[in-house]
Amino acid sequence: MIVQHDVFRILRGGSFILTLLFVAPWLGFSAALADGTLFFTDIFNPSFSDGFIRRVETDGTGLQTVLSGGGGLRGIAVYPDSEYVYYTDVDLDQIRRCNFDGGNVRTLVYGPVFPMEIAIDPAADLLVWGDQGAGVIGVAHLDGTGAHTLLTTSFAAGLALDTVNGKIYWSTALTGSTGEILRADYDGSNSQTVVSESDRPARLALDISGGKVYWTDYVVDVVRRANLDGTEVETIFDAGGNHNPDGICLDLAAGKVYWGQEGVQVNREMIKCMNFDGTAVEDVIDGFGIVASIDLKAAPFSSVGSGPAAMRLLTVSPNPFAGSAALRLDLPQDASIRLSIYSVDGRRITTLHSGILARGRHQLIWDGTDQGGVMAPPGVYFCRMDAGAAVEKIPMVLIQ
Repeated sequence: MIVQHDVFRILRGGSFILTLLFVAPWLGFSAALADGTLFFTDIFNPSFSDGFIRRVETDGTGLQTVLSGGGGLRGIAVYPDSEYVYYTDVDLDQIRRCNFDGGNVRTLVYGPVFPMEIAIDPAADLLVWGDQGAGVIGVAHLDGTGAHTLLTTSFAAGLALDTVNGKIYWSTALTGSTGEILRADYDGSNSQTVVSESDRPARLALDISGGKVYWTDYVVDVVRRANLDGTEVETIFDAGGNHNPDGICLDLAAGKVYWGQEGVQVNREMIKCMNFDGTAVEDVIDGFGIVASIDLKAAPFSSVGSGPAAMRLLTVSPNPFAGSAALRLDLPQDASIRLSIYSVDGRRITTLHSGILARGRHQLIWDGTDQGGVMAPPGVYFCRMDAGAAVEKIPMVLIQ
């Protein structure tokens, strides 16, 4: 599972259009809820030869079958800007992609022996897969060209990309008594063991700004996390015997973990969610085979109230940023605007503008400091724009 495109894509420089997250004015920042669509592979349901790519809203509504692909479906990664779903098929020995509606299926890479998981970094034009059968990490361009073996290594099921620092994380142990999480640079160099423990990490997800790696372990039935360097390993959820947590992804902006595990019905799995620290555990939806891999696509922009029609924050650039970031606004008419920066716990850091802005496009700069001119610490922040009853917020990542 990947993190690269959870609520927002973390890019190494460059500008892009961020998916905007709606928060009703009466909720406030600290009460922001996860919002978007989960794409996942549902395999061995109803029989061993069956497999599907499905999608469901994060509140458990709107379940749809995107693609019927047979029992070989395994890894999945969503690229919202292109409206592509990338996936692996261990029966066909292929890396493939399709549209969000399941159309336009295309094989990108032929020949992997057992491609178990997949991850993408659009900014680097990078497609990465873990081949459990061949014991390699393979890479290619997003269109499948230039495919080659990057690393020869044991591979289990977990694969995630640190798109800020250009690193690949993967899990190694399929059998045996010891499991590991390793990482290496995008070019395959500097390979090192991050986590080594008596159990077996399965799927992985990264919170780069929070400095954490999350993983499921279907041997001891837990969800765990540690610092990116492997220190401070902690169990944040104990699923109970034989509940087999598997696919995992993160909603970075809302601070939520989503994962699949066996549900109330034997041999039928469910999707659950919780806060990053393991609190507020909830059931999202159940009734699947095995939720092998899962990824999150942020919800499209929406607004409420009587604010200017189609007002929006167009971009934040760069993101992540060090030093300063430019926020661009698009107003269809003159409006009274308040543009403020908030921390993830709802504290207002600074206000960039409060007053009338003329129709058209505007650019405001946040230099990373608070209202008193003190530099804010690295982390995830939100720019909030209020115009009458309409509210928008957009995530930003300050890296130093």
